[in-house]
Formats: sequence, structure tokens, C-alpha cells
Amino acid sequence: MKKNKKKILIVLGCAAVVILAAIGVGMMGSKAPAVPAQAEAEDEIRVSALNPQVGDLEVTTEFIGKVQPDESVNIFPKMAGTVLTTYFKVGDTVRKGDLLYEIDPSDVQTQVQTAQAAYNLQVAQAESTKGSGIASQKLQSSSSFSQAKNGYKTALDNLDTYNEDTSLDKLEDDMDDLQDEVDEMEDYVARLQAAVKQAATVGSSKELQSLKEQLASAQTDYAKLKSTYETVKAQWRATKDGDDPTLKNLRTALRNAATAMETAEESARITEELAIPETENIVDATLASAKAGLDAAMKQMEYTKVTSPIDGVIELKSVEDHGQTAPTSPAYVVSNKEIMVVKFGVPASALEHMAVGDQVTIENGGRTYTGSVVEVGSRLDEQSGLFPCKARIDADPGELYSGISVKVTAPTAKAKEAVLLPVDCIYHDGGETFVYVLTAEGTARKTPVETGITNDETIEVLSGISTEDLVIDSWNATLVDGTKVKQVGSEGADSPQGPAAPQGEAQSEAGESSSQAGEAPGQEG
Repeated sequence: MKKNKKKILIVLGCAAVVILAAIGVGMMGSKAPAVPAQAEAEDEIRVSALNPQVGDLEVTTEFIGKVQPDESVNIFPKMAGTVLTTYFKVGDTVRKGDLLYEIDPSDVQTQVQTAQAAYNLQVAQAESTKGSGIASQKLQSSSSFSQAKNGYKTALDNLDTYNEDTSLDKLEDDMDDLQDEVDEMEDYVARLQAAVKQAATVGSSKELQSLKEQLASAQTDYAKLKSTYETVKAQWRATKDGDDPTLKNLRTALRNAATAMETAEESARITEELAIPETENIVDATLASAKAGLDAAMKQMEYTKVTSPIDGVIELKSVEDHGQTAPTSPAYVVSNKEIMVVKFGVPASALEHMAVGDQVTIENGGRTYTGSVVEVGSRLDEQSGLFPCKARIDADPGELYSGISVKVTAPTAKAKEAVLLPVDCIYHDGGETFVYVLTAEGTARKTPVETGITNDETIEVLSGISTEDLVIDSWNATLVDGTKVKQVGSEGADSPQGPAAPQGEAQSEAGESSSQAGEAPGQEG
């Protein structure tokens, strides 16, 4: 209606301009009377103006949401069975841990008894295996190794005794001693050869002669010693390779005893390090399996008592005394109605400006409630094409029952510390947006502006003016760029005369201008 009145005033203003023009043409031939100075002053357009203000602006959007408790639990039994007794009905208030209903435990009791017997048997077997069983393994392993070790010592003693009765050991000892002497003499000869070589280069002839004589003597001794060693070695080999069956048997027995001792020692190590730990692990695993079976059966016994996991009100009950229950469907629905929330979906464009903590209003049946956003979704709901959000309802939600639809008004655009103007100050013409600024010279200057978000009363100005500018907020059909104007008030377009308006006739004229201009700002120019 306001825009229509503005358009009518525009038409009336244009008609007045045409009529005045026609009168002027008719009077062109006659001499125009002089215009007094006071009349020229009265040609000024009386306007009201104001400074833009800095503040926050918020634009809201309405959505449809559904009311529900913030905490609501579907209670499923963890086992199937026959219901013995139920203790609560729909509408009852329950506390966390309250027993809702019981399932017949007869079948479970049998399972518990069977599992208990199996566990007791495994305990007895474990004690036997870890006690006498493992002790027997260790004893047998240790005994086998001791026997093998004694066998090796006996075989070695037998061979030593026999060798003491023959010359083989003596020849062996002599051969070892001669080998050491041969090695020492060989080393001595090598050192003399090196000394002779050095003396031939830097020593005196007397020293060289002495060294050569020592070398010749050492070489002679070395040859004799080597010959003696070879003789003793030949004698030892002859004795060693003789066809003595007793000696051969004793040596074979010693080798077999050594092998048996090594085998027994390795067997004892395997028993101690591997076999016994493996046996203990198997016993522990078997016992743990039996214990797990017993625990599972006992847990099943616990499952025969179904309790409430939260404080709340029972909103659904689907089990009855002596009826059947199963984990496939909820037996109860319990909701905590102390905190009620509204779930609603918003498009991506609105999501960008929403944040946790934003204030919202919820309307239903003529009643309005306040609330605040507690969740802003980040994943699109493919079914609705919207992002899910949730707002908590403040104070007592009254008649807001679970599941009803309500209107949610939430902020979807915000401007912080923005330059703000009343919407009626803004003009639009051919895609151009502008305001009229009251200059110090008393004229209206058409000033292009860039605007941002707006609500029904206020608009954000992004650029073009500052808070120092006086922006004309009253409308006049003849107001154009450069028009002489006079400020008479700053109360807004609907009452431009205000406290600052002149008294008497001037105030009356301002009031007439206001009746026309008050409806026009913000129009299509």
C-alpha cells in the first residue's frame, strides 16, 4: 500500500509540473512581475535529514522445524524371551537405572550352570597340567641329560685309560713338544736371515761374518730338529693307524656318547624354553575360553532385567506381561523432556551466516518461545537437500509436544558495525542505487551508494557515504540533484517538521510536504 501511495504521489507531482509548464508558456508573451526575495526563498524544498549510524544488522528467515526432546532413547532388549513383568506405562516418569521389565531367566539359568561346570573342569585340568604335568616334563628332561652326560664321561675315561696303557699318548705329547720347538727354530732362522740381509747393506764385514756363522749353525739345528719331528710323527701315525679293535671301539663309543649328550642337552633346552611355555599357554587359553563362556552366560542373566539408561518420561511401550520381546524392536522409548529442541533444515546460503549461540524464535499456535542454536550441520541431508540444524528451547516449552511442527525464525545474514540507514532513504533508478546528501551549500547532492543486507526498516550501506554525511530522509516529487533544500527536521519522512521545524506558516507548509514525502522514499525513482 505504501509503494502504491508513493507512485500516486509521483504521478500527481509530474502532472503538476506539466500544468505549471503550460501556464508558463501562456505567459511568455506578457511581462512577468518581479519575484520578491522572500518568494525565491520559498522555492527551497523543505527536507529532514539524518546522519548514518554505525551498528549491527541482522536479517532473519523462517523455517519449519520439529520439536523433540534433546535426549531420547529407544530401549532394545539384548536378548529374546518371554516377558515376566513390566513396571511402567506410557507417561510415567523414570530415573536412570529403574527396572522397566523382566524376561524369564529359566533358559539362561541352565546355560549358566553348564558354563560353570565347564569352567570348574578346566580349572582342575589346568592345576594338574601346570603342577604335576609340567614337573614331570622337567624331571624327565633333566634325567635324560644327566644319563647322557654320564655316558659321555664313562666313554672318555675308558679311552683315556686304554691310551695310558699304550705309547700313543706319549708319542702324541712328544710330537706336540717337537712341533713347538720346530716352530720356534723356524722363527729364529727367519730372524737371522733378516739380520744378515740388513748387515750386508749397512753393517761391518766382521758383524756380517758373525751373523752368517750363526745362521749356518741355526739352519743345521733346524734341519736336525725337523728330522726328529718327522720321525716321531711317523711313529705316532703308525701306532694310530694300527688294526687295534679295542681302540677303535672305544673311540666309536666316545663319539656316540658325545652325540647322545648333545641331543639330550638340546632336548632339555627345548623342553624348558619352548615346550613348557607352550603347554602353559594352551592351558591358560583353554581356561580363559571357559571363563569367557561363563561370563557370557552370566551376562545373559543380567540381560533378563531391562533398565532405563536415562532420566525421563516413557513415550512408548511395546511389551506386555507374558508377551514376547526381542532385540529387533524397541520395548520402550524414554525421553528427557527437561531440555526440548527444534530440528530444522536450512539451505547452504543461510548456513554460511548461522552459528552456534544465535538467538531464534519458535512459534506455535499463537505462542512464541525463544531459543538458541546449539548445532549447525555440515553434511547435506540428501533427502531434503538441506543442512540439519538444532536449536534449544529456552525456559519451559509449555505446549510444545514431541513431534509437532513449529515455525523457526533464525538469523541468516549479519552485518557487524556497519553503516546503517533507514530503508526510506534509498532510491533506485535504472539499476542505480543512490541517496540525496544535504550539502553545506543547502543543495541536494545525488550520491551513488552500494548497499548490503536489509530488513523491513534498515539497510546496510557498504560504500558511498560516511557517518559525517547528512542524508535526506524525506521525499519530494521535485527533489533532484542540485535542488535547493532547507533542513527543517530529522525525525524521519513521516514527520519532517519535528522539534526543529519552523513555527506558523512555514510549519504548515512542511507538514503538507511531509504528507506527500512521507510515503515515497525507497521508491523506484
